[in-house]
Amino acid sequence: ICGIVGPPLGGFLAGQYSYRLMFLVAAILYTLAAGLRIWMATTMTSTQSAGTQDLSLNSFKLSLKTLVSMIAGGGVLTWIFLTDGIRDAAYQLSREIEPLYLEQIGGLTVQEIGFVWSIFSIAMLFTPMVSGRLSDKYGERVPISAGFFFIFVAFTVFLNVTGFIPFAIVWVIFGLGVGLLSPAYSSLISKVVPHNKLGAFNGLFYGSIGLLSLPAPYLGTLMWEKISPQAPFVVAAVVSLLTIIPIWFKFKVPKEDVPPGVEVSPGGEIS
Repeated sequence: ICGIVGPPLGGFLAGQYSYRLMFLVAAILYTLAAGLRIWMATTMTSTQSAGTQDLSLNSFKLSLKTLVSMIAGGGVLTWIFLTDGIRDAAYQLSREIEPLYLEQIGGLTVQEIGFVWSIFSIAMLFTPMVSGRLSDKYGERVPISAGFFFIFVAFTVFLNVTGFIPFAIVWVIFGLGVGLLSPAYSSLISKVVPHNKLGAFNGLFYGSIGLLSLPAPYLGTLMWEKISPQAPFVVAAVVSLLTIIPIWFKFKVPKEDVPPGVEVSPGGEIS
């Protein structure tokens, strides 16, 4: 809901009034959300007790050592880390300058930019269930590969159109692709990472990827200035397509990584 309502509201406030008012409204909403979350944390208790372990420097070092060895072990996690790291760096080349491209090259107004992001969120609503069904029946690599192919198609169309309606179609394709990716990635990670280390894994994994992607926005602006405004988006499109190859061949869970009692198909998918 926030992704559907928020972007058009932000575009309306910035376009009709000022960016200052938009940021003021955003700050008020963030403050209200933080206050609500603090109230929930202090007044509500879970009906189920989750298993916990004592926090200490030694337990942290042990978890970190285990996760690093899993990521560097050459298995599924290694390929998830490599493909997701390269993909995120490629997308960060263009993510920060995307609104600039839509306005200066695509001819969209601030309000229209907000509306295309709302359309993206609506499109995302339709594919997570499909992604889950595909993951259960054929394995996670199928929806993940399909998601990256959708994103490649979206970037290809993105680079060849102008105007609100064509870009709205582009963002529908983007939304369908991203909607396919998220549930399948979560499912795959939950199968190869011990449940008691998922929190530490997410911190290490996404922190490392964020560090690798840190210079990407600056490099994207250099490519815009020195090569062409389309260059960062071309790189993102090519990476999206090439990423499908290792995903298809490497995103399989071997039997030794699966808990007892779970069957694995000959293709490497869990059933």
